[in-house]
This record gives sequence, C-alpha cells and structure tokens, in this order.
Amino acid sequence: MHSTRRESLHVIKPTFYDRVRLLDFFSKSADDVVYERTKTGGFVTILCFFLLGFLTIYEISYYTAGKKVDVLSVDTRREQTVPINVDIFFYALTCQEIEIDVVDGTNGDTVPVVKNHISKIPQSAGSALQSNVARFSRLMRMVSFGTTPKTQEYSDREGCRVVGVVEVPRGKGDFHIAAGAGFVQRHDGHQHHSHQVDPKTIGRFNISHSISEFSLGPKFPGMVNPLVGHVINANQLGQHLYMIQVVPTIYTNGDSQTYTNQYSYTEHHRVIDLKSRQFPLPGVYFKYDMSPMMIESIEQGESFANLLTRLCAIIGGIYVALGIVYNFSSD
Repeated sequence: MHSTRRESLHVIKPTFYDRVRLLDFFSKSADDVVYERTKTGGFVTILCFFLLGFLTIYEISYYTAGKKVDVLSVDTRREQTVPINVDIFFYALTCQEIEIDVVDGTNGDTVPVVKNHISKIPQSAGSALQSNVARFSRLMRMVSFGTTPKTQEYSDREGCRVVGVVEVPRGKGDFHIAAGAGFVQRHDGHQHHSHQVDPKTIGRFNISHSISEFSLGPKFPGMVNPLVGHVINANQLGQHLYMIQVVPTIYTNGDSQTYTNQYSYTEHHRVIDLKSRQFPLPGVYFKYDMSPMMIESIEQGESFANLLTRLCAIIGGIYVALGIVYNFSSD
C-alpha cells in the first residue's frame, strides 16, 4: 500500500515596496560598468552649468519684477482736479518781469485755481544752468532760436526760478508765464484774460528757459515726463507754445492705486516782430487738453507655480539638448 505525500507550495506575496520598485524609471547600471570622463564631457558640463545659472537668474528677476498690463477705458472722473507740478528756470528774466496765470481754454476766462503753491525765486542764472546740465546731462534736449547763448553770458545775470504746484479743474486750459501784469478785460457783455505790457521794455523780454520738472500728478515706476530736461535758448523776442495732450492714468500695484496723468507734447516757437500792427504776447505757454479716455496700468505678478514650471523646463531642456550634442560629438 503506497502512501502519497502532498507538498504544499508557499507563494511569497510581493510587499508594497516591491510593487513600488517595479515602477522605477531610474534604474541603476550594474556595478561593473566603467564610466569614462572626457574633455568634451567636461566642456559640455561647464556650458550646461553656465546656461542653467544664466537662465535661472533671468527667470527669477522676471518673476520678481512682474509685468505691466495697460487697459484703456472711458474717463468718468470729471470732478477731480489736475495738479501741475513745475520747476522752470528763466535765465534772462527777473521775477518782477514775469506773470503766471491759468486761463480756461474754452472762453479765455481766468480759471478758478483750486490750490496755488507757485513761487518765484530769484537765483543766479549761471549756477542754475550748470546745475541743470549736471542733473540732466542724459535727458537734456536743447533747442536754440537765434544765436545760442553761452554759459558765461548768464554768469552775472539774475534769473527767476518758477517752482511749485497749481491744481486746476479738469478740462481744456492754458498755464502760461508771460510778460506784463494780467488782468480781466470786460466788454460787449463778456470778459477775457489780457496782459498789460510796457512797449519800451518788452523788446528785452528773453524767454530762454530750462524745465527741471513738469508733471501732472504723482509718478509711478516706468512713468516718463517728456518735458523734463528740455531747454530753450531764444535770443529773439518770441512766444513758445507747448501743446500738451493729457491722458488720465490709474496705476494699480496690488491693493494700492495711484491716480495721475501722463502726457505727450508738441511745441511751436513764434518770433515776434514789434513793428507789426498786431503781435502775440511774449512768454511760455503750456496749452493742455484732457483726453476722454483713461489708461489703467496694472502690475501683475507671476505665480510661484509658473516660476517652478519654467525652471523645471529649463533644467530638463538644457540637460537633454546638451546630452544630444555630447553624444553626437562623442560619435
């Protein structure tokens, strides 16, 4: 009688770590594989680290700087005022010879100024010119009419610095610095702004000037005031016009907002002939007009996830691309 023996097979179940090991995409080579280091590989590695460092620094700087987006819309804030910040120096005029006025651009009436902190400060013309040249050597744009005066010609003169801020209603207007005393002339049921000048001394009215500041509100990063550093040399009696187009602007950075105005300008110079029957009033005129549109400039920061995504793409892309170059060079 034969006896049968049953042998049981014990199946070893894979553990959790064994299952994870099967998913390994980064399998290691056998220990007997010999790696050879070459000069080409060394140069490619140096290039790889250089590109990684350069692009990483660029991406981080781009991430910290953020980007600015401009949105155009209709301006509905007509009740607000516009601050005109000025710092203008007249090299050949004393403060007693000039008059500062703001006139409405529609009917010529004097504008009711909301706030006026404009001052006329006597100052040596030579020192002011040298100071402006030092401050605005890169921005200075000099335009001459007639013979260009030299710095020495102003050294013994007393000039006048017009500095401060004046707030005016929004709309079309005219801010000017001209000869004579301003007054309101009324006739035929209406009134307009005029100046009384002395015909004996008006021929010496020299409007040579430099603009150290002309802005229409607070400044935000990247904002440019194009009239800053502008210089006019005029050794002839004349009238200089700046036609300024103002664009209201809201700068948004996070939770803070800055309300200001940007502008562009064109200019025109008129030479005045006193022998003619009628001639314009000599002076410097800033004729401004408000745009009905408004720009909202928004600073938008990049998310940290986008930064990590771009950095990973840079690292992987450079590693693969230089690996292909190395393989071709080795073959």
